[in-house]
Amino acid sequence: MAVVSVLTALEESYGFVVDDDEVEASVFESVASLAEFVEQKLRSRT
Repeated sequence: MAVVSVLTALEESYGFVVDDDEVEASVFESVASLAEFVEQKLRSRT
């Protein structure tokens, strides 16, 4: 449930959508890996 809360907060804060197939344990391994995921999502919006 915590993962869903984090993803929802990121989607609302940064305006992107996370598809189910993008949710992997490796994204949540560390703060750095989560930050990289967010950066990739933001870059792909443009």
